[in-house]
Amino acid sequence: MLAIVFDPERLGSSTTFGHEVQAFVDWLRSSHLQPGTDAILLPGEPERAWRRARAEFMPVDSGTLAQLDDAAARVHAARGKSPGPLSRLAVD
Repeated sequence: MLAIVFDPERLGSSTTFGHEVQAFVDWLRSSHLQPGTDAILLPGEPERAWRRARAEFMPVDSGTLAQLDDAAARVHAARGKSPGPLSRLAVD
């Protein structure tokens, strides 16, 4: 891996450096897209999108879901209230 590290303080004020970086990003994103490509992504953007999508939906197998439902039923029996069966939230 090749890494080039810059000290922003040596390149001017942090505000100036930030504007230069944003101008470069805007220039990159203004490029024509290849057929079949939706967008130009910068390093880290695919990973952030994946984490966002993963946070919205987490797959749970049926055995684990049954155990969670059983635990919710036991909490309800012991305390008189619970979040209810999680299987009702399941997405097929």
